Amino acid sequence: MRILMCAPHHYEVDYVINPWMEGNIHRSSREQAEAQWNKLYQVLKTYATVDLVEPQQGWPDMVFTANAGLILGNTVVLSRFFHPERQGEEPHFQQWFEEQGYKVHTLPKSLPFEGAGDALLDRGGQWSIGTRFSCLFSPVVGCRSTLAETGRSAVLSPGYLFLSAGGWISVVLSSRL
Repeated sequence: MRILMCAPHHYEVDYVINPWMEGNIHRSSREQAEAQWNKLYQVLKTYATVDLVEPQQGWPDMVFTANAGLILGNTVVLSRFFHPERQGEEPHFQQWFEEQGYKVHTLPKSLPFEGAGDALLDRGGQWSIGTRFSCLFSPVVGCRSTLAETGRSAVLSPGYLFLSAGGWISVVLSSRL
C-alpha cells in the first residue's frame, strides 16, 4: 500500500471554507499538528510505503492530500478546487503526480472537483461520485467523461455526502485490498 502525505509545516486555519473552520481562525497549534502528524507518519510507514509531497508556503491545507485528486492505479484525476484559498495547491500536486509517473487528467477550471471529498473508489475500482455541500454543482458530468478515458465507470451516489475533514487524511495511492 502507498500513501501520500504532506507535513503540516505551513498548516494554519487562516480562512473559512467549511463548517469545521468556522470559529477556528488562528486557533490551531502548528506544534501540536506537527507532533500528531509525526506520530501518524511513524505508524503508517511501518505498514505502508509513505510518499511525501513537499509542503508549500501559503497553502496550509495541502496536508489534506485526499483532496489532491482521485487515483486508480497509475491514473489520477487532479482536483479543481472550488475555493480560491486552495486553488494554488493544484500545480504542486500536478507536478508531484507527473514526477512520479502518473497519467494526470485535468478537468476544466469551471468544474470544481476535490478528490476524495467528492468521490471514492470501492474495492473493485468502481468510481463513486457524490455531491458535497461546498460545491455549487455536481462534478459528475466532467468526471464521467474523464473517467471514460481510463476505462472505468462512474456511479452517481445521490444524496450521499463524502467528507474528508476532521483529521489528518491522506490519499491512498495504491493498495492490494
